[in-house]
Amino acid sequence: GVSDPVQSKMSRTLPFFFASAFANRPFSGNPAGICIWPSELSETELFQQIASEVNATVTAFVHEKSAGEFHIRWFTPTMEEPLCGHATVATSYVLHSLGKTKDGKLVFHSLGGDLYASIRQEDGAVQLTFPASTPYPVAAPPNLYESLGISAESVLYCGKNDIGDYLIELKSEAVLRAAAPDFAILKGIEARGAIITCTSEGPDFDCVSRFFTPQYGVNEDHATGSAHVGIACYWSNKLNKSKLRGYQASARGGVIEMQIEGSSVVIIGQVIQTMKGTLTV
Repeated sequence: GVSDPVQSKMSRTLPFFFASAFANRPFSGNPAGICIWPSELSETELFQQIASEVNATVTAFVHEKSAGEFHIRWFTPTMEEPLCGHATVATSYVLHSLGKTKDGKLVFHSLGGDLYASIRQEDGAVQLTFPASTPYPVAAPPNLYESLGISAESVLYCGKNDIGDYLIELKSEAVLRAAAPDFAILKGIEARGAIITCTSEGPDFDCVSRFFTPQYGVNEDHATGSAHVGIACYWSNKLNKSKLRGYQASARGGVIEMQIEGSSVVIIGQVIQTMKGTLTV
């Protein structure tokens, strides 16, 4: 066949996947692009261009260092993120499907530190271990409640954790679901993002939450592993439970299991892979 003159002779074809983490059905959870990179993860400008083109909430780039050991970087369509739970959960699932785990375990080296993942044998769910990060009470900064579209009267608690997330407990699930943030104001608040949360009114979940992070170019995230570190620490203390099940009430919805293990939080999610193919760059 005739070669495409537009395509550079130096172009590379790389394995590429789409998978949704914290999904309990197709087209739920949080989708991530996953690109398996053949060399050191040094091509920052190219990674950002690919992530912008893919336009998933996050695209992960992963490079195998040794059996079960990887470097990982995460890019939103607009910038690099220091930590991303859902894309790491999705990546773990894909790597496991390719036989890349070591005894069902994976280690990821990242800008945000080392992350440890494993595959739960009974159902194939991905378990991702984070350092615990318990919220501590803080005074709400000016405009925080206004930016979240909630009233001070509906707030039962306001805290912040070392990840940089505000965590606000609300009186009811109705208030949580009705909240309509003003993202232009919220973007100006110094934080990684803001969690609103409440106890679940149904029997299937312990807590319900929403997570907003316009600071990173994602107004409302679909299902957020890292935000559930603070959520797990908060509700574990409040409900006196070490195992919790949470629902993230975004448009797509996400189901996140949480387990407190000493000074760590294990975030557990099912993954549905929706696409695999090749990326040409």
